[in-house]
Amino acid sequence: MKKRIAWGIMLITVLALFVGCQNSHTQPSPEDAHKKEIKEDGKSTLFSESAYRGKICDDRTNLEKYHTQYQEDIDHVQKNTYQKLKFDQCVFADLPDSNSVCVMGVEDKDLSADESISIIKKWLEDIGKENIDLDKQLRDASAQLERDDSQDYPFDYPSVMEHKDELISGHGFFINTNSCYIQMGADGIYSMSDGTITEFLGEEGFAAFDALGGNAEEIVAEGTLDELGSQSYELLSGKVSVSEAAEMTKKYFEAGTPFPPSAGVGIDIPYVSVFSLGDKYGYAFRLRRTYQNIPFAYTFSGSGRQVGEEAVFEDDKTAYVVNGQTVSAYTGHNEAEPLRVLLEEGDILSLRDAIELLDRKLAKELQIQVGNVGIAYCDVGSYDEQGRDTIFPCWALDGMNQNNDRRIRIYMDVLTGDLYMYTYP
Repeated sequence: MKKRIAWGIMLITVLALFVGCQNSHTQPSPEDAHKKEIKEDGKSTLFSESAYRGKICDDRTNLEKYHTQYQEDIDHVQKNTYQKLKFDQCVFADLPDSNSVCVMGVEDKDLSADESISIIKKWLEDIGKENIDLDKQLRDASAQLERDDSQDYPFDYPSVMEHKDELISGHGFFINTNSCYIQMGADGIYSMSDGTITEFLGEEGFAAFDALGGNAEEIVAEGTLDELGSQSYELLSGKVSVSEAAEMTKKYFEAGTPFPPSAGVGIDIPYVSVFSLGDKYGYAFRLRRTYQNIPFAYTFSGSGRQVGEEAVFEDDKTAYVVNGQTVSAYTGHNEAEPLRVLLEEGDILSLRDAIELLDRKLAKELQIQVGNVGIAYCDVGSYDEQGRDTIFPCWALDGMNQNNDRRIRIYMDVLTGDLYMYTYP
């Protein structure tokens, strides 16, 4: 039930803070589940290996050997004519440096109240804000206790220290003041600001605004890390290149917040925005996880998209850097979320075969100009509260439906050919 709670907590906090603000980078992303729960290895999961294996396609290509054929398939797809898909303007991602793909289950750490309090105290010490009065400022937004609507935010949320013996989980504890902000998730710190941006700008509001991108809206440049990496801007600590700040950011999250990334999980920065900060600048880095070098699907517009009776949950995380020493604020998926390999395969649907299958499966009225294609892990669940989601390896396509000028994102399972797709503005 982690994902629904995490996004629900953040949404409540955002609504309490910024009613009418239209620029929040965070959207509610409900929890995960399929229709029927299956017990495997004594753990709750919604994945049945036998049912899934029964759907795996026979005609697949060995991933290790496919690296030598991949460019040939790209050329074929670009030159070929399909009924519903156009690839003449498409960018094809490199094939990940991996020899197998996995289907994975998602778990969480279920932090206790004492564990959460300990993490928050250590974080306050690390940022030099240990003078924060926890008896007054540490609040619980997990819905374990009732709110007091007669009080102003954040004091309408129950005091953690006052009710500590009644609180089972520490997921949802938060502090939000002008000098700093922190929100706990199930796997560690979900969102935080050390107050640097708010202090520099002389803002009188809550520091959570830093973590939600409210002080990073004046974009002066944006693009991929490859495109902007060599550029340098004057940050609060002096001139720092985008690539230097990106490397520091990766090391920051690799060290753990506070737990290190789950086994096999790496951190990738596919996109960066440079924003003005008074007469200085800052960097907003989009982050996504990788597993054994294969990236997770990520989004710019909030995770949690309905796909029939199911939904896809894409990584949605932004880190804000305004000096060369540390990350000053961030919000998004914690890399420490435990992943459990349910199935591993070395053979996948080739790009050529996947596109041909996709063209047959798509509705007749679709005409899609595909802009990007690559392999990514897609987290699939649903909007109710039972069970856990499952992560599938997919060919990910993003493009424009030319019939209605809406963006469309398609995920095709590289083992079974199953489709998950949605449109967005």
